[in-house]
Amino acid sequence: MAEKIGMGLYFPAVHLQKYYLERYAYKLGDFPSAGWNSARLFSLPLYPLLTEADQLDVVVAINKLIARYSR
Repeated sequence: MAEKIGMGLYFPAVHLQKYYLERYAYKLGDFPSAGWNSARLFSLPLYPLLTEADQLDVVVAINKLIARYSR
């Protein structure tokens, strides 16, 4: 991210996890709603030692993204 805020996609749809892919031969697109959501849910920095300045940096970065992609 250009704002240098760490983020990650940590919530893969269950049917796209290795066990289910191998056991049931599921694939991308089998459960469209689950796939759509898992591709869009992300985590932002959140931990006890996050300073108020760092929290503000995250809020500012999110507001920039919202402004950029809002229609």
